[in-house]
Amino acid sequence: MSARTASAALVCSLAGVCAAETAPSEAVSAGVNAQRMPSAGGGSASVDWVQVSERRVVTAGASVANVGASQWTLIKGSLARNREKGLSWFGGLDVGPGSNGGERFTFFKAGFGVSAPLGARWRVSAEGTHVDVEPVTGDVVTLAGETNRASGLGLRLQTSSSVSGTLDERGYVVRLDYRAKAPYLMGGFATTRTNNRLSLGASATDSSALRVHQAFVGVSFPLRRTALTVAFEHGKAGTARRTGVSVVVKVPLESTD
Repeated sequence: MSARTASAALVCSLAGVCAAETAPSEAVSAGVNAQRMPSAGGGSASVDWVQVSERRVVTAGASVANVGASQWTLIKGSLARNREKGLSWFGGLDVGPGSNGGERFTFFKAGFGVSAPLGARWRVSAEGTHVDVEPVTGDVVTLAGETNRASGLGLRLQTSSSVSGTLDERGYVVRLDYRAKAPYLMGGFATTRTNNRLSLGASATDSSALRVHQAFVGVSFPLRRTALTVAFEHGKAGTARRTGVSVVVKVPLESTD
């Protein structure tokens, strides 16, 4: 789980893009992210179409990023089948061209996972992800546990580790949520050791492992017909300080019925 992957997942969760809702709906979600770091300043932008029903979430979209000497453009898609009291599954694909210091590469990431209830209050999940971002390639296994209480408080514990290839990565995430009523709140801490340093401005030939620590906070609230999410992160990548901000606007689409 790279630093940018962790940020995207956290904002996605808070914005409600990745979670099922009670009534079928469609929406367009647009987001921007900016990071400040010595030799690796930059940002990204994305647009996603989201279809949510009681048991299924479908997304399709595209994103562009420019960080340091690296640029890449991705086409994205995901599908999740949710069953509150049974086995659920989810999968996603990100693919597209990129360049680093003038050297072209292909970005490819594909993942599939399952989740199941554990007792009355917890849900656990396991996911396998294949990452191919030249010259780094390999597979990552992610294990997570999540609980949501009637009070609106939620807790997610997550660990991930590379298991094959040239990818050398291990990460941990602790996230707290409050979703009883708007504004929804989120905060936590993530730490990652990885040699997939594309989002940290590394050159194409630099595949040494780097440890990244980041604390994050976010808030999501309704704004007229839209839902606005803002998240901030601050930490270190090696000895360098890294700060970032993400903004996501989710606009519901009118029903054609």
